[in-house]
Amino acid sequence: MTLELGSWRWIRKNPAQLFNRLGIFNPIKAHRTRRVLRRHPSFFDFLTRAAFSSRRWLPSDDFREQVRRRARALASRRRGLSADMSRT
Repeated sequence: MTLELGSWRWIRKNPAQLFNRLGIFNPIKAHRTRRVLRRHPSFFDFLTRAAFSSRRWLPSDDFREQVRRRARALASRRRGLSADMSRT
């Protein structure tokens, strides 16, 4: 998540961070973590509220299965269409 919230700047300042297994996704220095938490409180509040109220916005089992079937049908149609186009 912090990659989108400022890690590119940190990587520019410290390119060795790229070679750390967790460094590309997480700020290595503690003050950088605090900065992200300080600069994005409304975003983190939104994520927290969304996670705790997932029953309100996640689709029910029946509707989820219906959407999944429609998505798979659409994907298979698109794959068939792209296969037809590559043959011409």
